[in-house]
Amino acid sequence: MNKSIIRNAVNLAISSHTAFYAYRLPDDCEIHFAAQRTPGYQSPTGLKIVPFDISGKLPTVRIYDELSAAELLKMNPTPPVNPSEELGYDNVTTSKQTYLEAAESCLKLLKTHTLEKIVLSKVITGDASHFDWGTLYETLTEMYPSAFTFIVQTPQTGIWMGASPERLGIYDGSTFQTMALAGTRKAGTVTPWGSKEIEEQEIVVRYIAKAFENAGVPFTLSEKTTHKAGSIEHLCNHFTAHISSLSEVERLVGWLHPTPALSGLPKEDAIRAINQIERHERAYYGGYLGPFSEKSFNYFVNLRSLSSSNREFTIYCGGGLTAESIPESEWEETEAKSQTMLSLLNHP
Repeated sequence: MNKSIIRNAVNLAISSHTAFYAYRLPDDCEIHFAAQRTPGYQSPTGLKIVPFDISGKLPTVRIYDELSAAELLKMNPTPPVNPSEELGYDNVTTSKQTYLEAAESCLKLLKTHTLEKIVLSKVITGDASHFDWGTLYETLTEMYPSAFTFIVQTPQTGIWMGASPERLGIYDGSTFQTMALAGTRKAGTVTPWGSKEIEEQEIVVRYIAKAFENAGVPFTLSEKTTHKAGSIEHLCNHFTAHISSLSEVERLVGWLHPTPALSGLPKEDAIRAINQIERHERAYYGGYLGPFSEKSFNYFVNLRSLSSSNREFTIYCGGGLTAESIPESEWEETEAKSQTMLSLLNHP
């Protein structure tokens, strides 16, 4: 589809408070767009958005395919006279001191074996009132061709935009695939992976394998590879299984989410610790989103992303901590990960 049509449709949808999505799959050229103007409208296809903590107060949201980009532009909806109150998470930029103190709190839990792993995140906030969202999203797709790039807006979620390197799961009606992605270093590093990164990723591998076993689903596991994501890279294994039932696969995804790459282990204990230690609201960061149909889906983890509400933006980034972690090194890792979105906002 013509890039200018997508760009204009994104801007119109945001200015008119219309629920919409746009996404581009990894290593693909096509940008998919749909908008939903009618409350309660449903269709066989759309995009699903799931929060980090599914037991919390935030809902799972679906945007259904009601209008194409061209149809929305032809309709040309105007902003509501009395728009509903915008979401506000009241996030404040995480200072280095705050992050290091939080990391030390995590290490106490790790060294006493209360937790095996925990994922600690931070936020960077700023003014979004001047954003040209359509142009930003177009630039994002150009900067990160191998990522799942997305921009969505709903009344329940606000605006979210990102470039995720991690697929939670893809299902085509018979075959389900997922990946264990963890461990981080600068892209192009020639030395062997360190023991901390290897163990961090192995925790995720073991967790996913256990989920398949508990579900009684046989699977195959690929060799471990290095997965490049912009200026950084991760360790990765791919899981493949043959499943005939969509509902069975959706249950498996529910058990997998959030994986230890997003929360930690034990999962429930890690989520409780995250909610206590982190001073910001994760909301849909660390959740997942992606297109669905009656027989398939393609879900990606909400990573390397930012949200926007009340004319402010919040960039989210995080990393996994184990008992071997060094807080200063973990801070530097989050700084590297934040460049995905910061470089976009600073792009000329």
